[in-house]
Amino acid sequence: MLDKMRRGHTASECLNEPPGNELGWFISEARESLRFDDISESSHSLCRRCRRLDLPAWLREDPPIQAGRDLRKLPGDRRVFRELGRVDNIILKYNCPLCRCLFGLIPFPSKLDQKVVLVLSWSMYRLEASISMDTSERRATSKYISAILDPTETGLQVEELSSTRGDGLCAVMHGPDGSSMPLSAVEIGPDRIDYMSIRRWLNDCDTLHSSMCQPRTSADLHKICLIDVKSRRLVTYSSRTSEYLALTYVWGKGAQHVPGAGMPGTLFGELPRTIEDAIAFTEDLGTRYLWVDLVCIDQNNEAKRFEQISIMSAIYQGAYATIVAFSGASMEAGLP
Repeated sequence: MLDKMRRGHTASECLNEPPGNELGWFISEARESLRFDDISESSHSLCRRCRRLDLPAWLREDPPIQAGRDLRKLPGDRRVFRELGRVDNIILKYNCPLCRCLFGLIPFPSKLDQKVVLVLSWSMYRLEASISMDTSERRATSKYISAILDPTETGLQVEELSSTRGDGLCAVMHGPDGSSMPLSAVEIGPDRIDYMSIRRWLNDCDTLHSSMCQPRTSADLHKICLIDVKSRRLVTYSSRTSEYLALTYVWGKGAQHVPGAGMPGTLFGELPRTIEDAIAFTEDLGTRYLWVDLVCIDQNNEAKRFEQISIMSAIYQGAYATIVAFSGASMEAGLP
């Protein structure tokens, strides 16, 4: 897809390509293949149109809404809506960093006369679309920009399209004291994991969320094994090993059995890359135990496998947190 941007991508070229519907773009292989990790180091400047948009200044403004549904009352209001133009005349340039972001942000068009509209809203709506931004504390949080098509073919309201569907563009924002503004973007590098932020998120969950967000212990958990990430041995679940992470990932094709799986005391050698990455992540985070189905369940023992599958919900509910490997088509893909 970026090859087209190198020559100047016209949005109308999308009409004859998959995924064929507006929101399907965000989960398509083409969208997943886009790379943005070199944008911050790009020596290219913004194109004329993107300079005029001045999105950093827009993101510093407060949307004049207290609830997501208020967007319906402000059609055309430039405080929350900025029109890019019709699908058939918008050109996105590869050598403009913002054009590349917009390329990933704009839903898949279905007609040439659809208008692409940018929407400014509160980042809080990405987490909870119905919350009311009715206090100064809530309004002292970050904003984000999304893109929608007008008229939409989805049947969804504007607040649904701009909050819980598609992608959003956010900026690294700081408050008056220099600290990061709540819910703003965070600068990350492709070669490192921000463990400090992850630990802070988990601590916030421990201290601020209700008991519904805490791990749930049950008698079924005494039937499972866990990987001791320091010794690389399987251990049984107990009060000593009760704080563990779980991994969910794509198996893909290839070997689906590990010798010694599901047997306490087994010492493992090299495992598939995604599992190895999860082991390293768990240890670096400061947690000692990890549950992974391929390793903790004997896949060749039909009765044992069925027993473990039947308590899968208890296993994930009992985990302190779950590592979700969204990307990759197999267990050799690794964590991103």
